[in-house]
Amino acid sequence: MNSKTPNTMRRRMLAASIILPGVALAGPAVESSISKLDFGSLYRKLRYRGDDGVLFWWLSGTKYAHFENEVTPLHELEACAIIRISTTTTGFRVTSLEHTFYTALRTGRPLEELKNPFTGELLKYKRTPPQPLTIDYRSDATFDVPSTMGTSRVAFNRSAAVLRTHGDQIWLQDDSSALVTSAAGTFSRANDWSTFRCNQKDILDARNQVPASTVHMQSVGSWQSWMNMGQRSGGLTSRIVGAKVRAFSGVPAVWRSLLEEFHPEVARDPIAALGA
Repeated sequence: MNSKTPNTMRRRMLAASIILPGVALAGPAVESSISKLDFGSLYRKLRYRGDDGVLFWWLSGTKYAHFENEVTPLHELEACAIIRISTTTTGFRVTSLEHTFYTALRTGRPLEELKNPFTGELLKYKRTPPQPLTIDYRSDATFDVPSTMGTSRVAFNRSAAVLRTHGDQIWLQDDSSALVTSAAGTFSRANDWSTFRCNQKDILDARNQVPASTVHMQSVGSWQSWMNMGQRSGGLTSRIVGAKVRAFSGVPAVWRSLLEEFHPEVARDPIAALGA
């Protein structure tokens, strides 16, 4: 629903977890067996998979408006990233294609229009078909972020570390912020906090290269341009949960049904949609 540049940045933030240089495996009560792993290997296996191959990350949640200390739900979202990972001489390469559907609160059907609850304006919605995104990670899970996107300037920061270990569980925090400034001087902000969870035994098991993991995401950002909110204070926030699965059949049926309806060619062969 927003402009192309913020949408592209949002897809980067969802598709990749950027570890800033100097970030190491750290955090409270890190178990000794896990602490022996370098952060790049831990991150790769928890976020993607330890070996080369494909995987899927599905996401489901709600987007809200926060205005004058009140929170108003706007719509739901159903998303999934189709991902291929391969080892390179300097690290690993991740190619992903994420299809996100904004759906109505009551019907669950994809949005065609939405009434702005603050202005009363009836807003038309048009989906922008996504394109595959490829990111080349270094072995320590860092990579370079462009400072421009088209004619816009981008200030992008991200940090990640072990947030907590308890019993056989491990949580990773992955926080990011982006400020996109257009050539006209307008700007859009996005802040995302992702918390990944996995079983430590699965991470350490060499026979299990695709350990099950989950994510809880929260985001806070500026009003999107489609809302025509002008200089009103406030913005948007989201609450999203999701999980990593090995196979297309493991993705929730609601998203697979939407994909079959709107992108049948992708549903027939999701891996082929990633390209060569």
